[in-house]
Amino acid sequence: MRIGRRRTETDPGDGVVVELAGRSARLRDEPEVVQERERARLPLTVVGVSGGYDGVDVVHDVAFEAQPGDILAITGPSGAGKSTLLWTLMGAQGASGGRVQVGAQRIGSHADALEAGVRLMPQGNALAATLTAAENIVLPLLATGVEPAQAEARAAQSLDAVGLGDSGDHLVEELSGGQQQRAAAARLLAASADVLLADEPTSDLDAVNRARIMALLRAEARAGAVVVVTTHDPEAAAEADAEIHLDEGRMTWVRGRERAEREEGVPAQ
Repeated sequence: MRIGRRRTETDPGDGVVVELAGRSARLRDEPEVVQERERARLPLTVVGVSGGYDGVDVVHDVAFEAQPGDILAITGPSGAGKSTLLWTLMGAQGASGGRVQVGAQRIGSHADALEAGVRLMPQGNALAATLTAAENIVLPLLATGVEPAQAEARAAQSLDAVGLGDSGDHLVEELSGGQQQRAAAARLLAASADVLLADEPTSDLDAVNRARIMALLRAEARAGAVVVVTTHDPEAAAEADAEIHLDEGRMTWVRGRERAEREEGVPAQ
């Protein structure tokens, strides 16, 4: 079922009610975008991309174009190549064929992806357990040249957005699995990226927090970002504007094929 938001006259706080499979959960009125600059608003173009590990391709001839303002969901069984594809889009896993571009900029390396404003939330959160939640957000921002005061403000804002405003000083190892997942999402949001790649961003989350994270990713898209998520969660996939399915590394369109067919040089498969 598609995640929807509505206001109700009987809601004393005039909050947003998120309906999930007949259940409802109160969230903040509208999620705020963690944003320090205008987005480039450039498409992510993937043409005939294959790649994998140790010379063995795991994904084969993947092609799509994701537009700024949209969320693209990548679904498929475990081992289908979803994470490998995201790492390839991030330039951290070399492609054996095809090309990845943000606008006109080719992505051939991790450095290229960072320069083009691409950021990745890896599966399993990849947080440093002996740092605090806030430090896990601030340090990557400092490494990309963000001023310390801005980095701290963005960390606080993003943690508040995911419901961890009081947990920024907690060590990651002191947080629950779901809290760690939200902290990882906060780190992605704080990056204020042009292209957000989120690998299973709603895993380990309850219904309320799954809805919260998807609402925040939607807010990033509305601000002009390209958002690509991998997911096993049908409700998260339903929230996306388009969906592709991977099986043994080969893609098929579930929704959004018509747009792909209109994009010159990006054939639908």
